[in-house]
Amino acid sequence: MSLCMAATCSYKDEPCIVYCVDTAGTRGDSKSEDISKIRDIGGNFVVLAGNMSDARQLLAVCRPFIAKYQTGGDDLAITRLKQDLSEAVRIRKREISTSVLSAELGVTYDEVFNWSQAHPDDPTWRGAWSRIKSLSLEAELIIGTYTDDEAAILCIESNGKVTWADHYAAIGTGSNIANAFMSQRPYFDSMSLEDCLFKILEAKTAAEKNPYVGKTTMITLRTPREIFGLGHENTEYMAEQVRDMRKITPTLAFKEDEMVHLTSSQKRIVYNNNE
Repeated sequence: MSLCMAATCSYKDEPCIVYCVDTAGTRGDSKSEDISKIRDIGGNFVVLAGNMSDARQLLAVCRPFIAKYQTGGDDLAITRLKQDLSEAVRIRKREISTSVLSAELGVTYDEVFNWSQAHPDDPTWRGAWSRIKSLSLEAELIIGTYTDDEAAILCIESNGKVTWADHYAAIGTGSNIANAFMSQRPYFDSMSLEDCLFKILEAKTAAEKNPYVGKTTMITLRTPREIFGLGHENTEYMAEQVRDMRKITPTLAFKEDEMVHLTSSQKRIVYNNNE
């Protein structure tokens, strides 16, 4: 549920990461609008999306690895962090597998693994492996930090894939819409804060068409040395400006005098190509 985004820019001649989240989430089968989704772990920011219970459990497994990374580390250090996050995903997936298998079959992940190695043709264990493969993390994380004075955004997707994103990342149920809008224009890590805020709010307000994305928006900025919050009223004021821009009906210069009547043979070509 919901939408979380992180994007790079420049502020006061320093690299900056802008974090944009809604406050929507789930509590059991209910939707709420009071969910806090940003965490500060050892100077590294993490934003959570998906089922909040699952997101917090995923974060609990990732936390020791994130805390170990010293912000501003070199490429080797952040590559190691990415590898550590992949290991955290492996641990979490085994936890999820054991929980589901215990409830459905009364066995653990390790028992399925051991028995399937000894009895590879047994359909019970093949079915258990199929069930394991179908399981999702039901949560996603974005980890924002710095490496060699450059902004770095890592993302854990619900399928368990860990990526080092270029420029920006979006997670949650509204991420498809947000990513589509973010990719419409060229993006540069050195773009101004104002341009970055416009792009993020354009994407976020568009993603509100998804019924699970909350309208309330929270924005936090992080440079290597400082943290800024835009404030609720300021953020909503900017978001409304973007929403109003979308209400304006654009006009298109249309040259009616250059329209061409199709001949019978041309019509046949057009219609045949459309079949």
